[in-house]
Amino acid sequence: MASRNRISRNRLQSLSRKHPEFTSPREWLEYVYNTFNIGGTVKIATVHNFIFEGASVYTISPYGEIVTPAAAAAAAELSDDAASYVRDEDVHLETTLKKWDEPNELSTLCLSNEFNDRTTSADESTLIVRWNISRTLVAKCGVFKTYLTQVVDPKRFDSRVLSSERLLPANLLHLMNENHHNSMQAVDFLLEKSERALTTATSIQTRMDDTSRKLGHITEETWRHRLASEEGAP
Repeated sequence: MASRNRISRNRLQSLSRKHPEFTSPREWLEYVYNTFNIGGTVKIATVHNFIFEGASVYTISPYGEIVTPAAAAAAAELSDDAASYVRDEDVHLETTLKKWDEPNELSTLCLSNEFNDRTTSADESTLIVRWNISRTLVAKCGVFKTYLTQVVDPKRFDSRVLSSERLLPANLLHLMNENHHNSMQAVDFLLEKSERALTTATSIQTRMDDTSRKLGHITEETWRHRLASEEGAP
């Protein structure tokens, strides 16, 4: 079994390209955007591992879509007893598939329906995903799924319905989808907007404090003037 899986993994690895080692997601994304024409039918994928007390779920979904632990449990059809969430982490595809070198009843792989493999080549998506720290897999979705199912038969799930639309307001989800290709860019954008809003709010508060002090001073002077008039002071 292990030997057959290694052969199947090698077939998948043959779809990857070697490059310098990238230790951070940001470095890898810069490489991807500088190397490939991202957009349209070319989609970046991410692999995430959700660890529960009774199971382990791996999801392959579009980069930037937020898959929650509850969504992962639902996609893997975990029972309530097995769905007690522990932690999650980003992982490489090669690391993930090695879990199936031996009979594995506690792990489930779930593949998003966002990766389209229509029979018409013009409509078929191209998938880009980190194979390991120094290789990136690039393949038509149909070819990728054919090779993938030789290692493990993944469950299919609608990542948008199960995750992002439940977690984010529609206007924010639209903003992220329309203006940003990945979650880090979206986070950077939102942080920048937040910092601008905080700066504006601080400036407004400062002006309000200045105005309040001035009004307080005027009020105090008016009160003193009136008191002095009532007492007949010159």
